[in-house]
Formats: sequence, C-alpha cells, structure tokens
Amino acid sequence: MGGICKNVGGSHEIYSASLEALVSHSASDNSDIWRKLPPLNCTQSCSLSLGGSLLAVGGLGIKDKHPMSAIQQLDLESNTWVKVGQLPYAVYNCSCIMSSDKIFVVGGHDGRTSLKKLFYSEVQKLCH
Repeated sequence: MGGICKNVGGSHEIYSASLEALVSHSASDNSDIWRKLPPLNCTQSCSLSLGGSLLAVGGLGIKDKHPMSAIQQLDLESNTWVKVGQLPYAVYNCSCIMSSDKIFVVGGHDGRTSLKKLFYSEVQKLCH
C-alpha cells in the first residue's frame, strides 16, 4: 500500500455484500489516489493495517450469515482476499487493534450473544 489507509468500509445498505476500502497510495505530497478493493466474503469484519497490507478479522458470512473465525489478508499482487489465519472462535462486529507484534480482538457477537471477551495473540502465530 505504501501510503496511509484513510478509510475502510462503509455502505449505503445494511449488510453490504462486500468490504469496500479506499486506500491512499501517495500521502507524501498530500494528494490522495484512491482505488476500490475487491469484494470480501463477509460483512461486519474488523479491519487492520499490517505493514503494507490489509487484514479483515472475523465477520458475518455473506452467503450463510454465520459468524466467521477467519483472518483474511488482501493480496495486492492478485487483488484477492486470502485466508491467512484463524481466531479460536467465530465473531463479528468486534473491535481490533495492533500493538507491536500482537493482534487484540475485543467484544463482538457470536450469533447468539454479545461477547465480553478479550483475545490476543502474536501476529506470527495467527497469520501463517
């Protein structure tokens, strides 16, 4: 990505069929170059910037409307989302944060109840 992630997500419809992201490629001269990213197979995932790529954590499956445990990464070369890891439980509408080499996942919903969980792990252990 090489620039700054300005805005991720958003839709005019509830339960949009894709994660749409706008990514700035040229922040060095304060000009923004935007592009639409490929559709993701879930909604309501948590998005994180990891180095030069984008991660989508958890989410609600587009087809079956079930919570997911997948961690997906945008492959910028093929312009596709690739599963790179998995959480120990399925969740959507959670919050995520990166700190140093760890991913923290907070709260969310498992399809039955709101979760009062905090999960964290080293990026290398979750994303292979």
